[in-house]
Amino acid sequence: MLKLKSYIFPIALALPMAALLAACGGGGDDGDTSTGTQNPPQAVASVNVAAAWRNFLTGTWNWTATGIGPDGKKYTFSVATKPGAPGTFSLTGESGATSIQTSRVSVEGGNSATSTQTPYYSGANLFGIRYDDGTCSIVPRLPSAIPGASPIGSSGDFATSSEYATCTLPLQSPVSTTTNHWTIESDSGVTLFCITATTRNRAGQITEKEQDCLEAAADGTLGKRAKFTIYLSDTLSVVTRNF
Repeated sequence: MLKLKSYIFPIALALPMAALLAACGGGGDDGDTSTGTQNPPQAVASVNVAAAWRNFLTGTWNWTATGIGPDGKKYTFSVATKPGAPGTFSLTGESGATSIQTSRVSVEGGNSATSTQTPYYSGANLFGIRYDDGTCSIVPRLPSAIPGASPIGSSGDFATSSEYATCTLPLQSPVSTTTNHWTIESDSGVTLFCITATTRNRAGQITEKEQDCLEAAADGTLGKRAKFTIYLSDTLSVVTRNF
Protein backbone atom coordinates (compact mmCIF):
# COMPACT_ATOMS: atom_id res chain seq x y z
CA MET A 1 0.00 0.00 0.00
CA LEU A 2 1.16 3.52 -0.82
CA LYS A 3 -1.51 5.84 0.56
CA LEU A 4 -4.60 5.61 2.69
CA LYS A 5 -7.63 7.39 1.28
CA SER A 6 -11.22 6.68 2.13
CA TYR A 7 -12.97 7.68 -1.07
CA ILE A 8 -16.71 7.17 -0.63
CA PHE A 9 -16.66 7.31 3.15
CA PRO A 10 -14.07 10.07 3.35
CA ILE A 11 -13.47 10.19 7.05
CA ALA A 12 -10.10 8.73 7.39
CA LEU A 13 -6.65 8.45 6.48
CA ALA A 14 -5.45 10.19 3.37
CA LEU A 15 -2.00 9.70 4.80
CA PRO A 16 1.32 8.24 3.61
CA MET A 17 1.72 4.57 4.48
CA ALA A 18 5.19 5.44 5.70
CA ALA A 19 3.54 7.22 8.61
CA LEU A 20 2.14 3.86 9.67
CA LEU A 21 5.02 1.55 8.95
CA ALA A 22 8.17 3.60 9.40
CA ALA A 23 7.35 6.54 11.65
CA CYS A 24 10.00 7.74 14.05
CA GLY A 25 10.53 10.72 16.34
CA GLY A 26 8.16 12.33 18.86
CA GLY A 27 4.51 11.54 18.26
CA GLY A 28 1.36 12.73 19.98
CA ASP A 29 -1.50 10.82 21.58
CA ASP A 30 -5.03 12.15 21.30
CA GLY A 31 -6.49 9.76 23.87
CA ASP A 32 -9.67 7.75 23.73
CA THR A 33 -12.22 10.54 23.48
CA SER A 34 -14.63 11.41 20.70
CA THR A 35 -17.67 13.56 20.14
CA GLY A 36 -20.76 12.89 18.09
CA THR A 37 -24.32 13.15 19.33
CA GLN A 38 -25.08 14.33 22.85
CA ASN A 39 -26.60 10.98 23.74
CA PRO A 40 -24.84 8.09 21.95
CA PRO A 41 -27.25 5.52 20.51
CA GLN A 42 -27.69 2.13 22.13
CA ALA A 43 -27.33 -1.16 20.26
CA VAL A 44 -30.15 -1.64 17.76
CA ALA A 45 -31.17 -4.38 15.33
CA SER A 46 -31.27 -2.21 12.19
CA VAL A 47 -30.05 1.14 10.85
CA ASN A 48 -31.51 3.59 8.35
CA VAL A 49 -28.55 3.55 5.97
CA ALA A 50 -29.66 6.54 3.90
CA ALA A 51 -30.09 8.69 7.01
CA ALA A 52 -26.75 7.58 8.50
CA TRP A 53 -24.96 8.49 5.28
CA ARG A 54 -26.73 11.86 5.06
CA ASN A 55 -25.97 12.63 8.71
CA PHE A 56 -22.30 11.91 8.15
CA LEU A 57 -22.07 14.13 5.08
CA THR A 58 -23.86 17.10 6.61
CA GLY A 59 -22.90 16.99 10.30
CA THR A 60 -20.11 18.16 12.57
CA TRP A 61 -18.27 15.17 14.05
CA ASN A 62 -15.12 14.26 15.92
CA TRP A 63 -13.93 10.70 16.55
CA THR A 64 -10.69 9.37 18.03
CA ALA A 65 -9.77 5.68 18.13
CA THR A 66 -6.68 3.80 19.26
CA GLY A 67 -5.24 0.35 18.71
CA ILE A 68 -2.07 -1.72 18.68
CA GLY A 69 -0.45 -2.31 15.30
CA PRO A 70 1.42 -5.41 14.13
CA ASP A 71 4.64 -3.69 15.24
CA GLY A 72 3.35 -3.60 18.84
CA LYS A 73 3.03 0.19 18.89
CA LYS A 74 -0.06 2.20 19.81
CA TYR A 75 -1.76 3.98 16.90
CA THR A 76 -4.20 6.86 17.30
CA PHE A 77 -6.55 7.94 14.51
CA SER A 78 -8.51 11.18 14.86
CA VAL A 79 -11.20 12.31 12.41
CA ALA A 80 -13.00 15.66 12.46
CA THR A 81 -15.66 16.83 9.99
CA LYS A 82 -17.65 20.02 9.57
CA PRO A 83 -19.78 21.60 6.83
CA GLY A 84 -17.89 23.67 4.27
CA ALA A 85 -18.94 26.44 1.89
CA PRO A 86 -20.83 25.52 -1.30
CA GLY A 87 -18.48 24.94 -4.18
CA THR A 88 -17.92 23.70 -7.73
CA PHE A 89 -15.91 20.53 -8.34
CA SER A 90 -13.22 21.34 -10.88
CA LEU A 91 -13.16 18.01 -12.75
CA THR A 92 -16.89 17.91 -13.54
CA GLY A 93 -18.14 21.48 -13.17
CA GLU A 94 -20.91 20.26 -10.86
CA SER A 95 -21.81 22.46 -7.91
CA GLY A 96 -23.06 21.44 -4.48
CA ALA A 97 -22.43 21.42 -0.76
CA THR A 98 -19.07 20.48 0.75
CA SER A 99 -17.66 19.04 3.94
CA ILE A 100 -14.24 19.74 5.40
CA GLN A 101 -12.75 16.56 6.83
CA THR A 102 -9.44 16.36 8.65
CA SER A 103 -7.70 13.13 9.62
CA ARG A 104 -4.68 12.64 11.85
CA VAL A 105 -2.64 9.57 12.66
CA SER A 106 0.02 9.33 15.33
CA VAL A 107 2.22 6.42 16.33
CA GLU A 108 3.53 5.79 19.82
CA GLY A 109 7.12 6.97 19.81
CA GLY A 110 6.76 8.16 16.23
CA ASN A 111 5.68 11.01 14.02
CA SER A 112 2.16 12.22 13.36
CA ALA A 113 0.61 13.15 10.02
CA THR A 114 -2.47 15.18 9.15
CA SER A 115 -4.55 15.37 5.97
CA THR A 116 -7.60 17.38 4.89
CA GLN A 117 -10.03 16.47 2.13
CA THR A 118 -13.14 18.13 0.74
CA PRO A 119 -16.05 16.01 -0.49
CA TYR A 120 -18.60 17.63 -2.83
CA TYR A 121 -22.18 16.36 -2.70
CA SER A 122 -25.76 17.08 -3.68
CA GLY A 123 -28.42 15.52 -1.47
CA ALA A 124 -27.20 12.01 -0.72
CA ASN A 125 -24.99 11.89 -3.82
CA LEU A 126 -21.27 12.40 -3.38
CA PHE A 127 -19.89 13.44 -6.78
CA GLY A 128 -16.30 14.50 -6.13
CA ILE A 129 -13.51 14.67 -3.56
CA ARG A 130 -10.52 17.04 -3.51
CA TYR A 131 -7.48 16.05 -1.42
CA ASP A 132 -4.85 18.38 -0.02
CA ASP A 133 -2.10 16.54 -1.92
CA GLY A 134 -3.50 17.90 -5.20
CA THR A 135 -5.36 14.76 -6.29
CA CYS A 136 -9.11 14.32 -6.87
CA SER A 137 -11.72 11.58 -7.13
CA ILE A 138 -14.79 11.54 -9.36
CA VAL A 139 -17.71 9.65 -7.83
CA PRO A 140 -20.54 8.61 -10.19
CA ARG A 141 -24.12 8.97 -9.02
CA LEU A 142 -25.60 5.90 -7.42
CA PRO A 143 -27.73 3.80 -9.80
CA SER A 144 -30.42 3.39 -7.14
CA ALA A 145 -31.42 5.05 -3.90
CA ILE A 146 -29.56 4.21 -0.70
CA PRO A 147 -31.81 1.95 1.38
CA GLY A 148 -33.57 2.88 4.59
CA ALA A 149 -33.94 0.48 7.53
CA SER A 150 -31.42 -2.35 7.10
CA PRO A 151 -30.85 -5.10 9.69
CA ILE A 152 -27.51 -6.17 11.15
CA GLY A 153 -25.78 -8.37 8.58
CA SER A 154 -27.19 -6.51 5.58
CA SER A 155 -24.91 -4.99 2.96
CA GLY A 156 -24.84 -3.21 -0.37
CA ASP A 157 -22.65 -1.36 -2.83
CA PHE A 158 -21.88 2.31 -3.19
CA ALA A 159 -20.48 3.70 -6.41
CA THR A 160 -17.01 2.89 -7.71
CA SER A 161 -14.94 6.08 -7.75
CA SER A 162 -12.05 7.01 -10.05
CA GLU A 163 -8.91 8.72 -8.77
CA TYR A 164 -6.91 11.28 -10.77
CA ALA A 165 -3.39 12.60 -10.29
CA THR A 166 -4.52 16.24 -10.60
CA CYS A 167 -7.66 18.30 -10.07
CA THR A 168 -7.34 20.22 -13.33
CA LEU A 169 -8.68 19.68 -16.84
CA PRO A 170 -8.24 18.22 -19.38
CA LEU A 171 -9.19 14.99 -17.69
CA GLN A 172 -6.49 12.33 -17.83
CA SER A 173 -6.86 8.57 -17.36
CA PRO A 174 -7.57 7.59 -13.74
CA VAL A 175 -4.62 6.28 -11.77
CA SER A 176 -6.82 3.95 -9.73
CA THR A 177 -10.42 2.95 -8.97
CA THR A 178 -12.06 2.29 -5.63
CA THR A 179 -15.02 0.03 -4.91
CA ASN A 180 -17.10 0.82 -1.83
CA HIS A 181 -19.29 -1.60 0.09
CA TRP A 182 -21.53 -0.75 3.07
CA THR A 183 -22.48 -3.13 5.85
CA ILE A 184 -24.44 -2.99 9.10
CA GLU A 185 -22.48 -4.81 11.80
CA SER A 186 -22.50 -5.49 15.53
CA ASP A 187 -19.31 -5.39 17.59
CA SER A 188 -19.23 -5.71 21.38
CA GLY A 189 -22.90 -4.77 21.52
CA VAL A 190 -22.43 -1.65 19.40
CA THR A 191 -24.33 -1.37 16.11
CA LEU A 192 -22.08 0.02 13.38
CA PHE A 193 -22.61 1.56 9.96
CA CYS A 194 -19.49 0.54 8.01
CA ILE A 195 -18.02 1.17 4.59
CA THR A 196 -15.16 -0.89 3.19
CA ALA A 197 -13.12 0.77 0.44
CA THR A 198 -10.82 -1.29 -1.81
CA THR A 199 -8.53 0.52 -4.25
CA ARG A 200 -6.93 -1.08 -7.31
CA ASN A 201 -4.28 0.36 -9.60
CA ARG A 202 -4.38 0.32 -13.39
CA ALA A 203 -3.10 -3.26 -13.39
CA GLY A 204 -5.98 -4.36 -11.16
CA GLN A 205 -3.81 -4.96 -8.09
CA ILE A 206 -5.16 -4.02 -4.67
CA THR A 207 -3.09 -1.11 -3.37
CA GLU A 208 -5.26 0.11 -0.46
CA LYS A 209 -8.04 -1.27 1.70
CA GLU A 210 -9.75 0.09 4.79
CA GLN A 211 -12.99 -0.23 6.71
CA ASP A 212 -14.50 2.71 8.57
CA CYS A 213 -17.32 2.02 11.06
CA LEU A 214 -19.45 4.48 13.04
CA GLU A 215 -21.97 3.78 15.75
CA ALA A 216 -25.50 4.33 14.45
CA ALA A 217 -29.03 4.30 15.85
CA ALA A 218 -32.07 2.85 14.11
CA ASP A 219 -32.99 6.25 12.67
CA GLY A 220 -29.46 6.82 11.34
CA THR A 221 -28.30 9.09 14.16
CA LEU A 222 -24.55 8.69 14.58
CA GLY A 223 -22.91 8.15 17.94
CA LYS A 224 -19.56 8.65 19.60
CA ARG A 225 -18.11 5.19 19.07
CA ALA A 226 -16.06 4.25 16.03
CA LYS A 227 -13.76 1.55 14.66
CA PHE A 228 -11.25 2.03 11.85
CA THR A 229 -9.39 -0.86 10.21
CA ILE A 230 -6.48 -0.36 7.83
CA TYR A 231 -5.36 -3.47 5.95
CA LEU A 232 -1.61 -3.42 5.46
CA SER A 233 -1.63 -6.73 3.57
CA ASP A 234 -3.72 -9.88 3.30
CA THR A 235 -2.60 -10.89 6.79
CA LEU A 236 -1.69 -7.64 8.59
CA SER A 237 -3.93 -4.79 9.71
CA VAL A 238 -4.22 -1.97 12.21
CA VAL A 239 -7.53 -1.92 14.07
CA THR A 240 -8.37 1.13 16.19
CA ARG A 241 -11.51 1.67 18.26
CA ASN A 242 -12.83 3.76 21.13
CA PHE A 243 -15.12 1.16 22.74
